[in-house]
Amino acid sequence: MSISKSIRRILPLLTVLMIVAVLGSSVFGQDTLLISYQGRLTDDTGEPITGTPAMTFTIYNGAGVSKWSEVHPTVQVDDGLFNVILGSQTALPDSVFTGEDRHLGITVGSDPEISPRTLFTCAAAAAYARSIKGDIETGESSLVIKNSSGDSTIVVDAGSDKGSPRMTFSIPIDPHYPALELASASWENSVKVGFSQPPDPYEPAVELSSNEAGSNVKVNWSMPPDPVREAITLSANNSGNTFTINCSWPPDPIQPAFEVFSDAVNEEVSMRLGQPPDPMTPEFEVTATSMVTSLRLGQPPDPIAPGIELLASVESGPSVNVYDEIGQIMSVDPSPFNEGIAIKLMEPVDGGSLLEVSSNHITDEASIRFMEPGDDKEILTMSTGPSTGASIKMFNPQPEPPALVMEMDVSESGGNWESYFNMYSTEPLDNNAKTLEISNIGATGANLKLFNAQPGKASTTAIDMYYDSLNGGGAVFCGSDHDGSHSYITGRDLYLGTDLGPGVYMHYGGAGYFAANLGVGVIATNILEVQQDSPTDPIADAWTVYSSRRWKKNIEPIEGALEKVEQLRGVSFDWKSTDKHDIGMIAEEVGEVIPEVVAYEENGRDAKSIDYGRMAALLVEAVKELKEENKDLRSRIEELEGR
Repeated sequence: MSISKSIRRILPLLTVLMIVAVLGSSVFGQDTLLISYQGRLTDDTGEPITGTPAMTFTIYNGAGVSKWSEVHPTVQVDDGLFNVILGSQTALPDSVFTGEDRHLGITVGSDPEISPRTLFTCAAAAAYARSIKGDIETGESSLVIKNSSGDSTIVVDAGSDKGSPRMTFSIPIDPHYPALELASASWENSVKVGFSQPPDPYEPAVELSSNEAGSNVKVNWSMPPDPVREAITLSANNSGNTFTINCSWPPDPIQPAFEVFSDAVNEEVSMRLGQPPDPMTPEFEVTATSMVTSLRLGQPPDPIAPGIELLASVESGPSVNVYDEIGQIMSVDPSPFNEGIAIKLMEPVDGGSLLEVSSNHITDEASIRFMEPGDDKEILTMSTGPSTGASIKMFNPQPEPPALVMEMDVSESGGNWESYFNMYSTEPLDNNAKTLEISNIGATGANLKLFNAQPGKASTTAIDMYYDSLNGGGAVFCGSDHDGSHSYITGRDLYLGTDLGPGVYMHYGGAGYFAANLGVGVIATNILEVQQDSPTDPIADAWTVYSSRRWKKNIEPIEGALEKVEQLRGVSFDWKSTDKHDIGMIAEEVGEVIPEVVAYEENGRDAKSIDYGRMAALLVEAVKELKEENKDLRSRIEELEGR
């Protein structure tokens, strides 16, 4: 009868046997594993067999590599059942089982290995359990695990009072120095990690506790013989939470170097970096409430003078304050709230402003103000805005109130840009009168004025320069008015004069060479005009008149010159304005005979002057005519005398 190539395990029995075998090995101190294995062997038809065949048992890893094998030369099989002790022929070391899957292969006689192989389900755990050495003791509500030297290392105590269990992990030197202690009660739970060593007193390195009041964590440190000091504390309760890192060095008291706490009652959260040895002087502090959030960089040793302070308020918005050892030196805040920002540089003694910078994103306005230290008086102000334009103002802070000494302004109105620059007298007696004014109005032109400021008197214009963009001209005036009582220059005129009248006047009409007029002591309407009744007469070495043939045409002798001369008369007279006696001609009479030498007013009726020089041409021709008449008369006389 052939032996079957399949084998069946009776698993419940195999599992029990394996556990018994392992525990037995541990108890008796054997160095190798003994595993009892029982199976059932049948032939090809499924009938159980009886006999003593040789059997080989091999243990494989998950990859099919053999880790151990042994041969049993004869195995007693009765009605299909057999039982063997694995490890009884070849030592089975603990290292065969590493926690990974292991499979058992069985070969009967010379037949191929039975398939499939059998998976070990509890041998690995049994092997690990076997590796425990030492002793385990139990008592009333307690379990003690000792090491191989007999020292207690782990103690579990349920406590005589139910509900108060405790577990400790002790160091072998002294069981009174637990490395780890866990305790639980109906009202409090705790965990302690110790770090002391005999003969020092026992002190826990880490303490965790929880009770009805809250939860706490402590990290301690000590340097014998000094008492234990709390290095880190963490507490939580219904009123708030606190986290503290302490910094101290004996014999100084414990001081918090870092602290974070929350106050549930006041709805406040805070974080501080302390400055030992004074815990009330934080170098860094952050506080937050439902209404205000703040951050402060402290300025030890004075707790009320932090270096930097950041605040965020629901009502006033965020702000930044900077302090030195004396007081506040800078502030930044949203002023007005939700509309802009303001920056101030301050004098720390009295808190007065030295520099103020502000902007408003609602009105698009911004300003910079420089203040006099100590009294908040403006020295310089710069501002800009869409409705007001841009301006710069300088003030003299003394005497009070501050007096304006300079201002610049640029603004836009109706699409036209206007700019001004004014300077004022700094003398109190002048009532800060204006001394300089420069303006540029895009639609009309530009203007510059210099004023004469005198104590007790109103300012008067000394120089006035302007450009008229509408009419395309400009002028310079020396004096307070534009009525010609003082000197001025325009695009067409030059006027030098006083309150008594003009001295020199020049005017350009803009229509060629002969459009310019020059007046001496008079507003000239002719190309050259001298004041009538002047105290002195013009005098010169010579006066010539343009008379070249090159510039003339239609040249003809004057006809009837002698007759015209006969119509003229020379008169003597007195000037009405001066009563000065003089001789000459009457221009109106000459105009009726020789209109070419007489100048008239604009009405064309009233004569003004006679060009006596041009009358020489008439007199020359009159003399020539008279000479011809004399010649004719002489001929007649000679003819009569010769008869």
